Formats: sequence, structure tokens, C-alpha cells
Amino acid sequence: MTEFMLLKKTIDYSRDGVVIFNSKGKLVYANKSFLQLCEYDMDELTGLSIPEFAANLLPFQPYRLPLEIYAVGEDDLFPNFKYMLRTKTGSEVPVQLSVFRDTAMEWEGSSGCVMLLHEIKTLIESKKWEAKTSFLLQAVKAGVMAVNKDQVITVFNDAAEEMTGLKKPDVMGRHHDEVFGYVEPSQRFIINTLLYGVELHGKEIYNCPYTRRDGMFVIHTTQLRDQYNEVIGAMVIFQDITEQRKYEEEIARAERLAVVSEVAAGMAHEVRNPLTTVKGFIQLLANRVGEGSQEKSYFNLILEELDRANQIITDFLMLTKPQQKDMVHASINDILNQITMLVESQAFLQGIQIVKHFDETIPKREIGLNQIKQVFLNLVRNALQAMPDGGQLTLSTYWDKKDDNVVIQVTDTGCGIPPEHLSKLFTPFFSTKEAGTGLGLTLSYRIIQNHGGNIEVESQENKGTTFTVKLPLSR
Repeated sequence: MTEFMLLKKTIDYSRDGVVIFNSKGKLVYANKSFLQLCEYDMDELTGLSIPEFAANLLPFQPYRLPLEIYAVGEDDLFPNFKYMLRTKTGSEVPVQLSVFRDTAMEWEGSSGCVMLLHEIKTLIESKKWEAKTSFLLQAVKAGVMAVNKDQVITVFNDAAEEMTGLKKPDVMGRHHDEVFGYVEPSQRFIINTLLYGVELHGKEIYNCPYTRRDGMFVIHTTQLRDQYNEVIGAMVIFQDITEQRKYEEEIARAERLAVVSEVAAGMAHEVRNPLTTVKGFIQLLANRVGEGSQEKSYFNLILEELDRANQIITDFLMLTKPQQKDMVHASINDILNQITMLVESQAFLQGIQIVKHFDETIPKREIGLNQIKQVFLNLVRNALQAMPDGGQLTLSTYWDKKDDNVVIQVTDTGCGIPPEHLSKLFTPFFSTKEAGTGLGLTLSYRIIQNHGGNIEVESQENKGTTFTVKLPLSR
């Protein structure tokens, strides 16, 4: 293909209108976009002089175009000006027009000037689209960042600012690695997408390299391409789904408890009845043997295990609807003080220091006294068991006046809980203890839930665990 044919083909497919005049000022070519815009055929325009072209197609300022074209020096560009183009059918189309003269350019053996026209409506729509896109980028709650092919950041929305703690002026126009420093190769999501085409669609990760904070995030990446399908950049969208996952876990936990409650209500009484019969006959047999005999010790062991089984059934039944017969106005701080008195000796023997930070302004509230004691005694005992080699147990309370909650935290410096166990802690019968029933935390969760509150847990292995209980004061 000759250079001329290549040039003609390129101009033919241009989205802008292109009109070419030869050195004598005669129109020798108009591309498809211009013919479609002005509604003329090529035969009707060929040979028109610049003044004739202006008089017919730019009638509102017919003398302006010729004067401006001839005022343009060789190899100069006549800057953008707005004209009103009149089509063959009399319609008026606002256009943005540019002209340049180039004596080195030959079109069918003659040189002259080239006129470029762009419909202003298209420009306005483009600007509106850009403004709309910009608005959507700022309105979306997910962080959005884009880089060009040189890895320079070109897009950084408001959510990205909030999630990363970085300001847009400090990020835009800078190299990705200059802003974020060293990132593990496997977590250079946007760069891997740009360079290798590795796109991510809904990948969930713990700790996002861009946010520099703990939590669960979902990542999407995609390559950005131009109209010729050439890669010109990449984009990453990162969203914090930590609270969403917590909410989903709460729903799943509630559903599991509902199922367990139905099972408990249906079978617990049936199991307790034969246990009562067995216990009665074991007591009769125990009374027939002498004190201190080996048989007596066997019977006593059987009775202890029956009592333990009966207690498990009692706890199991409480999952259906913990009773609240002992509702009284009480102080959370007083309850915690009573519990620390119960465990002080055990803590001393284990080398554990108990530290208390209580907010004395917290008002009393109506609670199921024995049940709340059971919850915190369970949490405190779990904390002590997590520190067999000593440590520190911290009990703290404060009044969250914004949400009108009393917040209680039980913190230990023990072995911590593996991440894979955190989501299962309140599941019935899940326990990491050899002799545990797996109902203690489940029952505690249900009791707090029936008081209108909730329990949250945070833990790091080899550093410790914090259980946070929130109870509404107004209920």
C-alpha cells in the first residue's frame, strides 16, 4: 500500500470531519464523517473554492474563514474556533474547526490546507460523560485507583483517600512504587494486571497492601485498553468487606442457634427423663454398699457424671430461651468486682495480674443478674486458662453515650486464638479444650443477645485476646 493510500484510508476512518483544499484553494477531498455531518455528496463539494465553501456551509460568517486560512503561515495551525455549519437540508450544527497549512503534504499531486471539524455536541456529550464518570468514581464507596502504562497513578477517588490515608495531590502523577513502596510480588495486583494481564474478579484477601490496615477486602482488577485494543493502563477496585463478613457471620450464627434450639427443645426433655431414672437406681444401689468400698467410689463417679450430663442438658435447654426470672437493676462494675473476687486466688497461683479500668459514671440497668454473672465468669475463666504461664488480665468498662451502650472488655495476654477458629467460637459444641462441652460461649452469646447486646472478639496468636460485650442501657 502506497503512503498516499495509507493516508487516505486513515482519514477515511477518522471520526472527525476532514476537508482538504489544494494549493489553488479548491476542495479536493472530504472524508465520510464530514459528508455524513453536512449531508452533501462528494460530487457536490468537489471543486468548491474556499469562499464558495464558506458561503454555502458557513453562511453566518462567510468571509471569516478565507481570511483566517490565508492568515495562517506555512506549517502553522489555525487554532480551534466555533462555527455554525449549515447542512444540505438547512439544519444548523455547531462545530469546532481547525485549519493547518502544510506545503510538504501532497494530496493527488497538489499541496494546500487541511480543515478538521468536530461536532460540538459530541464534545459536550464527551465532557458530560467525563463529568458523570468522575461523579460516579467519587460517589462509589470502594477505593478506585488507575495507572497508565508507565505505572503512574492517574485515578484516585475519595474512597481510596479515606481507605489508604493518602491525599490525592500526594498521589496523582506519581509512580505506583514511589507511593506504596515495596509490595510483595503476589500482592502487586494492579501492576501484575498491567504487565501480565492477570485480572482479579472478586478475590478476597486479609489485609490489603494499599490500605495498610487489618480487615477483609475484595479486589477487582482489569486492564484498560484504547479503541485499538492496546493496553494503556490498569485499574484496581478494593472494598472493605470486614463489617459485611461480620454481619454474615452473625446471621449464620443465629441460624445455627435456631436449629440447635429446635433440636434442644425436642430432645432434651426426652434425654433427661431416663437420666433421672438411672440416677435414682444408682443412688439406691450406692446406699447398699459400705462407705469407703471400691464399689461406693464407682457409684459416686457415676452420679457425678450423671450430674454433669444433666447440667449439659440444662445449658442446652437454655439455648432455646434463656430464662430471665432474676431481672434486677444492677451495676455492671459491681458484678465484675464480685467475679474478680472469685478468681483472685486462681489468678495469684498462676502468676496473673488483674487490672481493672472501670467507668464509674455508668448507670445501672435491668439485667438477668445470674445470667450476666455466668457470662462474665465464663469469659474471665477462659482468659485465665489462656495464660497458664502467667500474664495480665484486664477488665475495663466505659459508657458509649453515642449509642447509649455499656461496653465491657475482657483482655488477656495469653496464647491467642488461631484465625481459623475465630468464626467458630460461638458455634454450639465447638471447643479447643479437651474437657470442654462447647456450650459456654454459645450460651454466653445467647444470653447477651437476649439482653439486646452482642459479643465481639479480636485475637492475635501469641499476643492475646479481647472479648468486647456491648449492652444497651435503654431497653
